[in-house]
Amino acid sequence: MSGYAKRLAQRLGKEERANTDPWFWGYLFQGAVILGIAPILIPIIVGRGESASAVGLVVGAFYLGQVFSPIIGKIADETRWFAGFFLGGFILIAAGCAGFIFFDSTIPWVICALLQGIGAGMTNTTAFSYIVEFRPRPEWDGHLGWLQTFYGTGQAVGLLLAALLQSDTGFGMVLCAILMVPGLLLARVGLPSGGPRPRRTEPVHHSKPTMGSAISPASVVRHFEHFHPAGFVKGLACNLCTKYTLWITSWFFLMIGVWMVMNFLPLLMEANYGISAGRSSLYYGVAATVGIFAYAPSGMWSQKIGAGKVVLIGSIGLIITNVALVLLIPADPTVQMILVPLFFAILPVAWSPLIVGGSALAGELATFSQGAAMGIFNAAMAVASVAAAVVGGWIAQASSYGTVTVVATIAAVAGTVLLIPLLGQKEEAKPAK
Repeated sequence: MSGYAKRLAQRLGKEERANTDPWFWGYLFQGAVILGIAPILIPIIVGRGESASAVGLVVGAFYLGQVFSPIIGKIADETRWFAGFFLGGFILIAAGCAGFIFFDSTIPWVICALLQGIGAGMTNTTAFSYIVEFRPRPEWDGHLGWLQTFYGTGQAVGLLLAALLQSDTGFGMVLCAILMVPGLLLARVGLPSGGPRPRRTEPVHHSKPTMGSAISPASVVRHFEHFHPAGFVKGLACNLCTKYTLWITSWFFLMIGVWMVMNFLPLLMEANYGISAGRSSLYYGVAATVGIFAYAPSGMWSQKIGAGKVVLIGSIGLIITNVALVLLIPADPTVQMILVPLFFAILPVAWSPLIVGGSALAGELATFSQGAAMGIFNAAMAVASVAAAVVGGWIAQASSYGTVTVVATIAAVAGTVLLIPLLGQKEEAKPAK
């Protein structure tokens, strides 16, 4: 090992020891299931038993459950029962995964997917609260960064496991439920006790995004930023004709462009290019692993060249992927086998500049409080992810997965066009206190 590599490893090891808690390992198990294995296996299970539109409904329910995060966070904050919500989430995820083994129709699957989403929202929301409620402000960024590293690593491991499990989806979902047992046991280790620090009266603000680079709608909506519905409604009503609203519209279309592809990935890859679910999840896992390392540079680029330009980098990557996926549909199978993985790999890497620059731009352009601004930003992504699943499933049922890819490309281009007037822009007024 070279001297530089040795020093880097020592520095990372020191940072890891200073900024991690034992319960992070349990959180890694949750990431492996919620971000890695389940998103690959669920579309396969539903697609084999029901129509493409049913796939959209079930996947939509999975993400809809995570939209309850602000409500869950509000209840946890009021009751201070963080442990019950954090650990209870693992139980709901296990129940939701096991349900896919015992049922074989759309409605029960929708309920099971909803349980998984709610369970993920419970653990993700309270994981954030365990840091900001029990630790002093100077320790937040370090702990949140490593929390996301564990979560993103869990996703990468889960996707690689999904490549092995796709041939036996029943066993795969049983394994998902079983993995929640060690996840729950590890999640109990080292949880803060003795009561949280004094409650705050102001929303939590961050100098940089608190969500990590794991490519999932959960990477945005999972954190409860002391969300206040009144501030959300007021901020939305007062900013209908501003640069912030233009950005939220741009973000919505960009997310449609992302999730119309990702929500149906194993089915779309097989239908359009003859690539098996095992190989597509393997490609996804490798690219998502690389994407983890693009998160920190994206934050530095946001400070140097501006958040809007960082988003533009991510959106160009998204367009390149989607356009290539459309153009390669009629290509020779040999060409598809070589080029589809290469161009698809751009998307999970492009996610890092999209999410880092996107959340920073939302804060820069808002003319009201950051809490309300991030609430609207999160809501736009949540609605886009659910809409992409439901509408994408309907399009696949009525036409084909090729048409889904075309619509995703159009949405990505529309989002980028709306972004261009915002490049280099800052807030129009100081955020309200």
